[in-house]
Amino acid sequence: MKIIKLIFKNQPLSKDNTRARTKSGHYFLPMKYRVWEQEKQFQFITQRSKIKCELPIAHEIEITMRFYYKDRRFGDLPNAEKSFCDSLNGLLWIDDKIISVIHKYRLIDRDNPRIELEVEGVRI
Repeated sequence: MKIIKLIFKNQPLSKDNTRARTKSGHYFLPMKYRVWEQEKQFQFITQRSKIKCELPIAHEIEITMRFYYKDRRFGDLPNAEKSFCDSLNGLLWIDDKIISVIHKYRLIDRDNPRIELEVEGVRI
């Protein structure tokens, strides 16, 4: 089994807290969130060459996420986790439901907000 380590720039954004509502009452994701999600997908693609296994991963895995915020005004950790995991669906893993164990940490780094991801249980 192998461990994959990836780093994503900028602090997390919660999908649930960014939803907007139309006049008819339907929810949609605003441009701010869609741009954030595309950034994470692009950052993954630029780091993909470091990964020496078949992608997307289709078997159970364990992940560790470290969310570094620039200050103490951070969002909801479970929602940040959901947003981040959803952004990698179809790229790193087939679907985030294959994640069997999740370790997550909320930390502060004023100069370098980021998300660090470690994926364990990867078959070569």
